[in-house]
Amino acid sequence: TTTESNVIDIQVDASYASDSTHRRSVTGIIARLAGVTILYKTKFQDVIALNSTEAEFIAACEAGKNYLYLRSILHELMIDQTKKR
Repeated sequence: TTTESNVIDIQVDASYASDSTHRRSVTGIIARLAGVTILYKTKFQDVIALNSTEAEFIAACEAGKNYLYLRSILHELMIDQTKKR
């Protein structure tokens, strides 16, 4: 994780076929800004993944969409998202 105050840190994971009835995987996403959780989301994936790699890829795509949404909000608030080196 990063401790820079203006950088979004997102972590994502998927649990392959964890729903024993419908065999759907679960996506878990957490996003932090300045070390504070600003988004926490778990949900069943809309499609049935055929393997764990596909479930992870679907989860990563969902996390990417959430990142772009959060970044657009921070842009509207004029909070710079460039990482200083």
